[in-house]
Amino acid sequence: MQEAPRSGPGSPRSLRQANRKRVLAALADGEVLSQADLARATGLAASTVSALVRELADAGDVLFERRGSGRSSQLIRLSTPPGLVVGLDHGRRHLAAAVAGMDGEILADARMRISDELPATESMVELSALLDRVLAAAGRSRAEVHRGALALPAPVDISSGRLGSTEILPRWGGIEPAALAQDVLGFPVSVHNDTNVGAVGEARLGAGRGVSHFAYIWVSEGLGAGLILNDTLYAGISGIAGELGHTLQRAETGALCRCGNRGCLETVVSTPAVLALLEPQLGRLASFDEVLERIASGDPLCRRVLAQTGRHIGVAVTNLVNLINPQRVIVGGELSSAGEVLLEPIRQMVSQYAIPSAAERVEIVLSELGKRSEVLGAAKVALTEHRVQRMNAEFVDA
Repeated sequence: MQEAPRSGPGSPRSLRQANRKRVLAALADGEVLSQADLARATGLAASTVSALVRELADAGDVLFERRGSGRSSQLIRLSTPPGLVVGLDHGRRHLAAAVAGMDGEILADARMRISDELPATESMVELSALLDRVLAAAGRSRAEVHRGALALPAPVDISSGRLGSTEILPRWGGIEPAALAQDVLGFPVSVHNDTNVGAVGEARLGAGRGVSHFAYIWVSEGLGAGLILNDTLYAGISGIAGELGHTLQRAETGALCRCGNRGCLETVVSTPAVLALLEPQLGRLASFDEVLERIASGDPLCRRVLAQTGRHIGVAVTNLVNLINPQRVIVGGELSSAGEVLLEPIRQMVSQYAIPSAAERVEIVLSELGKRSEVLGAAKVALTEHRVQRMNAEFVDA
């Protein structure tokens, strides 16, 4: 009788490599897990996980930690190699950069304002200079950076890395963002929708910690949603899921949106929309900070306009609650600085119009990371991507 092949698909060696990869993938986000956690996460038998963990520890790929006493107190995490990853956030009027060690610790981050007239190449040069300042603040150098992740305020097609709509970010039309970033920065860079990485930031470091199902709503110059479902970012088949600002309100008669359609929610819910509503009475306001100052002093007009904006958001959040039944909705972005003035009307709309059993279970809260959600989330995404790349390289070499 012919012997079964010892290598190749379906062989014991191939199966062991695949199982090893599953264990490493479960740890790739920086999780510290027990062997029982790993067995649940991978679907592997406890004895298989135990043998694989010993093998990975012997190879230096994982380390053991002890917390408390008893068998369940021995936890496993990936070993920490030297080097850095960076998170980059390129907004319409701001840039931000964050530097993280390979253990996931954020070492330094900074943010600056830019003109929304700046061409893509010039703004990337500005972002490169900002990164140098952040690296200097952390006492580190660019030579240590393995890779970065760049957040952009536009839909990003995950299959191609290109913008899903050039109308939304016209100064990036015809440009491949990842190629431009890599050319300017000198290391590999992946590109993502900013609200998606903001959701990752809240999941790892903010108001989404310990929550398996939540929506992160970002309301600033635009409106988007990042969806965490079953502890995993849901981006859709091409990465466009969560474009809440471009859901239609009045398709035929609404205001023209920057995406080219009419009547998108973003035309009535954004910082420019709020400032435009206030301008006839208050004149041209320099920024949303002036609105916040007026709200703090009790200005009834500003409070009324923000409450109206909250109700518009509340309609969209109600639809979202009915569609995905989340445990939590986290509201971030510039408009969230208005706090309960914005949040309470959202809660009222959800309470009134969502399916009661869904409305009773959902919490609507403010972001804990504020303006840092996107840049810190991008750093976490870069770290996970680097670990997966490293894991895949080891799997091929094995």
